[in-house]
Parts: sequence; structure tokens; C-alpha cells
Amino acid sequence: MEAENDAWSHAYLFVGNDVDKMNEAINFIHLSKKCRIGDVISISPEEKIGKAGEIKMEQIKSLLHDVSLTTNNSSRIAIIYSADKLNISSANMLLKTLEEPSKNIIFILVSATESVIATIKSRCRIYHFGTDAEKDHKYSYDQFVQGTLIDGFKKIEEIVKNEETMPFLDGLSDYLLEVMNEKLCTELAELVEKTQLTKKMIKGNANQRLTLENLFLDIKDYI
Repeated sequence: MEAENDAWSHAYLFVGNDVDKMNEAINFIHLSKKCRIGDVISISPEEKIGKAGEIKMEQIKSLLHDVSLTTNNSSRIAIIYSADKLNISSANMLLKTLEEPSKNIIFILVSATESVIATIKSRCRIYHFGTDAEKDHKYSYDQFVQGTLIDGFKKIEEIVKNEETMPFLDGLSDYLLEVMNEKLCTELAELVEKTQLTKKMIKGNANQRLTLENLFLDIKDYI
């Protein structure tokens, strides 16, 4: 979750199979935005015997109507479970809303994989839950975050050398989100955002080592 001067993104895509952590993140947003009972509205694919369910346009239309009924500038959260099941019509309707978002509505799309329609995904801030890096405990993020600058730089050098930058950043983002949830510390949201920005910079051919070192220094300023 990124929050800079309390400015949250209008759409998130939660990817993975760690349901508990996804629910923690949703609850964190709920608490941070001080949503009231009934301000969290969700939909999921319609069940059909013998057929794979899908999210239909009528469901999105109903969801958009319900979340638009805000009063006293209160925020509402719209959750779309199994977002990879959006059909073309429902995706197009949702896309129009994501292109012109309301400041009082936060959309959370949940999917086991990133197999969400590309135009939808491009308008969401993506977070991974239950990444391989986290499952096999390959990295000790507590040790990385709380260690010395020298130890941190050595770890970064090792990560870059072994071409493990992206899985490391996925796990780091999950770690920071978990700490943020446990401490209910919205200030840490900016670090999660900076981790996502670091991924984008590296994908754009930024120097991996220098970019990771700058992120590490930002983390040390907070923790």
C-alpha cells in the first residue's frame, strides 16, 4: 500500500495464494481509511455447474453502483475476487472506472496469478503474497533491514551477482507490508511504494546494485 501525504492508490492487484496475508492487507486498508461497517463491498465469479465461473458485466455494474453510494466523504473499498475471471464486457466496464477513479473508492483485485487482463493490470499497484522467496525463507529480511550498512551492501552485492534481484524485491515488499500490518504504521507504506518503484527502475535498466543500495539507505532511515 503506498500512502504519500495520505494519498493512496485507487486500485491494487493482490497476487498469490497466501489468503491470510491478503486479508491482513485488506484489513489494514480498512482501518487506515477508517471505513465504516458496510463500506467494504465484494464480488466473486458466479458459480455454474459444470462450467468455470466468470465475473459478468452485471456484477461490475452493481458493484460500481454500490460503492458510489458514499456519504460524508467516507471511503469505500471494492474487492473483486478471482479478478482473472473478468470477461471482456465486465473488464471494459471496470476499466472505464479505473481510468477516471473516484478519490473515495479503492479497488482491490485478488487473483492467484497475474493472469488479469493487461489493460486492467496496468492501472493497478501490484503486490505479491506467498512468493517463492518468502516460502523457502531464502532471505532473512529481519537481518537485512536491521543489520549494518556494510552487511547490507555485501548482501546486495551477493543478490545482484546471483541474479536474484526481482525475487528478493518481491519478498522484501511482502516483508515490509507484514511489518506495516503488525505495527499499524502507515509511514512504512512509503517504503513499500519505494520497493515497487525500485523494481520498475531496474526493469528499465537502472544499475541494480546502486538502485538497491539507495533503497536500503531509505529503509535504514525508517527502521
